[in-house]
Amino acid sequence: MTDELYQRLFDELAETRRSVEVKTDELHRHFDVVAEGLESKIQLVAEGLMAQGERIDARLDRFQKDVAGEFSEVRSMIHFSHSDLDRRVRSLDDRVERLEAAAPH
Repeated sequence: MTDELYQRLFDELAETRRSVEVKTDELHRHFDVVAEGLESKIQLVAEGLMAQGERIDARLDRFQKDVAGEFSEVRSMIHFSHSDLDRRVRSLDDRVERLEAAAPH
C-alpha cells in the first residue's frame, strides 16, 4: 500500500471516529432530555400517591371515629338493656318470694 492510500484510510477512520463522537454526544443529550422528562413524571406520580395516601388516611381516621362512636352507642344500649333486664328479673324474683311466703304450706 502506498502512503497516499494509508493517508486516505487514516482520514476516513478519523472521519468515522468524529461521526461516532457526534452521534454519541447527540445520543447522550437525547438520553438526558428523556431522563429529565421521566424524573418530572415520576415526581408527579409520587406527589399524586402521597396526596391520595393523605386522603385515604383522613378517610380511615373518620371511619375509625365513626365506628368508635357507634360502638360506644351499642355499649350504652347493651348496658341499658342489661340494667333493665336485671331490674325486671329482680322484680320477678321478689314477686315469686312474696307469693311463696303467702302460699299455705
